[in-house]
Amino acid sequence: MNNWKSYDALIYRVLISVSLAIVLATLCWFLWGVNTRGDFFANGNMILIPSILFSIIIGLLMGYRVKKNWIKIMTLFLLTIALIFWFFIPSDWWVKPPM
Repeated sequence: MNNWKSYDALIYRVLISVSLAIVLATLCWFLWGVNTRGDFFANGNMILIPSILFSIIIGLLMGYRVKKNWIKIMTLFLLTIALIFWFFIPSDWWVKPPM
């Protein structure tokens, strides 16, 4: 039963790739929010959703190919920060008062 070892490695790689995808999607969302002026997120920009989808795809591909342990540890640390962002930051943090 040597297949269990390969399945464990595959599951671990998939978890790291999903974690990196969440981190990059959160970073993309955060950068859009920082650059938003006014009350409408991303000011109705047409590339909001494609940029988030692109960051998710890049995160999945990069996370699957990662081999160094320090990058995996950094990914899990950044995942913790991303989850804190999604759970504890209010949803309209990017809204700015009118000028």
